[in-house]
Amino acid sequence: MDLRQIIQEEIKRILEAVNKPKKLRVFDLDNTLITSSSFTYVKNKRTGETKKLTPAEFAVYKPDKDDIFDFSEFNKIMNGKPIKRQFDIFAKMVSMPGTYKTVILTARHPNAIKSIQSFLKKYGVTGVEIIALGSNSPQAKADWIRNQIEKEDFNDVMFVDDSVGNINAVKKLAKEMPDIKFTIRLAKM
Repeated sequence: MDLRQIIQEEIKRILEAVNKPKKLRVFDLDNTLITSSSFTYVKNKRTGETKKLTPAEFAVYKPDKDDIFDFSEFNKIMNGKPIKRQFDIFAKMVSMPGTYKTVILTARHPNAIKSIQSFLKKYGVTGVEIIALGSNSPQAKADWIRNQIEKEDFNDVMFVDDSVGNINAVKKLAKEMPDIKFTIRLAKM
């Protein structure tokens, strides 16, 4: 191989590396990957009323300024079970190191991370990054994804969530970032 061929091969290798997709795979936890009986309790200081919210209800709950939240149950995976189809896809992606950055992006409080890790380990999934936002704001999920794209130059993003609000926030982000390939899926139980 002469010098010209060596240079052409090196240019080809560099161009392939530059154009290679950098993939981010983002999965919600509750009612996307798992079901559980973990509840969030909301007591309104003004009325004294207490509500018991499932993860799905918490995802769309609009807080009142007088609400006091009790996340003590929501910090644990109680009676958790994988949602087979989505969980199997997620587990496969996690087991393919270097191919994807696969994360769980949950509205749960950061205090729940150890419980989530223990649950995943029980089903053979380890080493996954868990981002616990402590917020049910759809914009918080979209902002986290935007920050990852900007920080790590991802150009191929998949987002799977059971909340229509979260899906819509990420669809809006996709419109703002037309150079990024987005795959957005509404998870179904």
